[in-house]
Amino acid sequence: MAETKETTKPATTTKKAPASSAAAKKPAAAKKPAAPKAVKAEAKVENKQPEKVAEPKVAAKKAVKQVKVTYTKSVIGYDKRQAKVLESLGLKKLHSSKVLPDNASTRGMIHKVAHLVTVEEVK
Repeated sequence: MAETKETTKPATTTKKAPASSAAAKKPAAAKKPAAPKAVKAEAKVENKQPEKVAEPKVAAKKAVKQVKVTYTKSVIGYDKRQAKVLESLGLKKLHSSKVLPDNASTRGMIHKVAHLVTVEEVK
């Protein structure tokens, strides 16, 4: 029968030499003496004059016109876009009402679904 040779390699470990601590350290930077902060703060307070604060201009608010929109007729059988317009107006259920600002965008949406809603002006 054939014999098998078993060879073992000697364990080789390499150890790193420790770095010299004197060579690794950098010389410490010279620290500047701290300036007395209290003296500087007092000097700033003495030089500081009260600033005039401009009051915000308040424009006379105009009375915003509003309209009350009531959902009166079902959207079933109409285009789905009209249902989305009603939902964007805040009208979810039949006979629900919402008070909205009377502006061009609201009027445009009301015009799209005028056959489904009733509109009243609110003072």
